[in-house]
Amino acid sequence: MTIRTPSQRALTAYTVAADRLTARDELLLRWLADHRVLTTTQITAALFGSARRCQARLADLRQLGFLDCSMPRSGPRVHGESLPRHGYHGAPMLHVLGPHGYTWAAARDGTQPLTERRAKARNAAIMHSHHREHTLGVNGFFIALAAHARRTHGYTLLQWLNEEHAAHGLMGVRPDGYGEWRTPEGSAEFYLEYDTGKEQLHLLAEKVAAYAAVADFGLSRPPVVFWLHSPRRERNLHQLLTSTGWSGYPVATGLHGSDPTADSLMVVGGGSERVRLNELENEVGGL
Repeated sequence: MTIRTPSQRALTAYTVAADRLTARDELLLRWLADHRVLTTTQITAALFGSARRCQARLADLRQLGFLDCSMPRSGPRVHGESLPRHGYHGAPMLHVLGPHGYTWAAARDGTQPLTERRAKARNAAIMHSHHREHTLGVNGFFIALAAHARRTHGYTLLQWLNEEHAAHGLMGVRPDGYGEWRTPEGSAEFYLEYDTGKEQLHLLAEKVAAYAAVADFGLSRPPVVFWLHSPRRERNLHQLLTSTGWSGYPVATGLHGSDPTADSLMVVGGGSERVRLNELENEVGGL
């Protein structure tokens, strides 16, 4: 008779549960492994379209141990939260990886899985982080692209990198994210800087100078998209960059609450007309 150790039983339980994952489930797990946390509304928009089907599948994944969730009693307003929210006082329900989710992520990355205790501690840190609003805002921008691609033929979010991976090779510059967006009319690579209105404007200008310094070493120059807190902040940033010897590095700005797939971006130095994300390469190339 074979006596199984707890670790063997846990591995068997994980293997049985993993056999029930769909390709859509694995995409969700990949997003949560790389980007920490998503709301029910974001997951619905990007992967399901139907709130009822989304909630049913999320409940299944929680029962299987791949997801964990929290219903905070208050929460930030998050980009893309136009669908009904699920949580106390209108706060969105937040979803993170569960124990099996961390095991799945470790298998993907070839690393040691977190213990259940460490997984719980990490999730608590994510849920209660002072940066949660910022993280959800960054994720909301890319989720809006993914949701549009799900609904619209010919559109694809080819790549979505988190801060750590986006910063690779940038010599200390740390974007909030990096994306590659393909449409029938063209494609665009870009860095995202998600603004909450808490940094002084001169610090945003210094970020542009840092991107320009990296480009001087011969590296690529994907445009930087500043997704800004208010119209006034947008106007002031444009004035600051154009009046203080702006380096000419390709920069565009947009506003919280705008649709990043629409004519929402204003190119610094390019006038007041707004353009689409996939048009940025042509717009900044003419400056």
